[in-house]
Amino acid sequence: MKRILIILFLFNIFMPSGLTGSQDKFKKEKSDQKSVSVSSIKVIQTTLEKRIYLTGQSRFKYKIPLISKNSGEVLSVSKFEGEKVKKGDVILKTDDKYLLIQKKGLELQCDKTNTTLKKQRMIYEMKKKQYQNNLQISDYEVDLRKQGLLKLNRGARSEELVEMEENLKKADALYGNAKKNFTRINNLYKKKSVSSQAFDEANSQLISAKSQYFATKARNNLLKKGSRVEDKKTGKISLDISKIKLSNLKLDEENLKAMEFDIEGLELSVKEFENRISEVDEKIKDTLLKAPFDGVLSDRAVGPGEMVSPQKSLFILASVDQCELEFVVGEKSFAKLSTGMSVDVFFPYRGIKIKCKLNRLIPHKDRETGRYTAFSDFKSSQGILLSEGEFCRADVIIDKKDNVLVLPKKIIVYNDDQHYVYRLVAKKNDSVNYVAEKVKIKLGFSNDDFVEVMPGSLNEGDQIVNEGKDVLLGGETVMLISGKAKE
Repeated sequence: MKRILIILFLFNIFMPSGLTGSQDKFKKEKSDQKSVSVSSIKVIQTTLEKRIYLTGQSRFKYKIPLISKNSGEVLSVSKFEGEKVKKGDVILKTDDKYLLIQKKGLELQCDKTNTTLKKQRMIYEMKKKQYQNNLQISDYEVDLRKQGLLKLNRGARSEELVEMEENLKKADALYGNAKKNFTRINNLYKKKSVSSQAFDEANSQLISAKSQYFATKARNNLLKKGSRVEDKKTGKISLDISKIKLSNLKLDEENLKAMEFDIEGLELSVKEFENRISEVDEKIKDTLLKAPFDGVLSDRAVGPGEMVSPQKSLFILASVDQCELEFVVGEKSFAKLSTGMSVDVFFPYRGIKIKCKLNRLIPHKDRETGRYTAFSDFKSSQGILLSEGEFCRADVIIDKKDNVLVLPKKIIVYNDDQHYVYRLVAKKNDSVNYVAEKVKIKLGFSNDDFVEVMPGSLNEGDQIVNEGKDVLLGGETVMLISGKAKE
């Protein structure tokens, strides 16, 4: 048993190296028999990019249902599915007959209320002026009666006689103004421009002014003659009557305040009617369903003669000028994406390529597919007008490194955790045959197909064996298939 274990141990130590040496010698001898034909590429200095590949489809960014704000019958439809519309284009019209009738009724009520308001304002201004005149006359009359009574009780003096003459002149002036006012009101009354109440008040004012004038005149005469007991009594009675008249004017003041309140109510009623008319005007405008923005119509759900309501979608309007691309992304790839990344998009059925940027990432898995979603804006200003649902492929640059030496991964030789390539060294005076030099290299940044070669081992422009590398060991004479190195 021990002898068998010793034999196996010796076999494991010496046989592999012996066999490997024999194989390498056989491979070397075979390669020496005839030059190996190879192809090559050059080491280039460029930007190396790492990308993620996605699939997606186009969809309209803004797509809204068009809904009538009013209920009613559709009179006409002027646009149909697939038609392009501009902002403000009329798409359909609903019946506005009952709205027009409602507006006419409101306008009549508003006009009637407005007429009443104007009449009330005119009457108010006239009564206000009469009240102010009567108040002035009554105040003056009370003061005059007080002075007259004092003079009767006290007896007349020379300066009082002069004052009484002045009062008589004032009473005469008031009497003259009252006569002129009565003449004016009387003329208007005959033309039916003022009410009988206004006429009566003007007539009353005239009578009051007239009585005041003659009373002042009589007192003036009595003052000159001297007062008597009965004159004093009469003067007291006259003063009391004047005070009562002044007190009664307070009732007129309250009536004026009541008229002010009525006028304010009428003004509010007119404003309310105007607001209701404006609301009906808006509803009449809304009988024309207009496009809120430029777009394309789809999903028509109504025709002439049908009834519509504010809850019913009549069309779908999509903005074709503002599309977006929706990409499906796996979990591993989604973690490497961020907004603002550049996206190269290819539409295979159109044969066109465009550049976009990621602008939205939805960080929630789709329940059915278990995948994430990313979006990119697409504007018609790029010269392409997409339809909804067009298939596309895309790749996103997630990382890059500029100005690096680059080789395809497939030409790298891996041996004992080391990386090698075969560099072609030209022979003197021989444009066909080269020596395949085995060069150890260090690798850096890479993507799916290419890898960075760290500086120090290769230079830009070096020719590296591509096809035929599998039979090389290093140092062999090789011949290029095409006679020159490929880029």
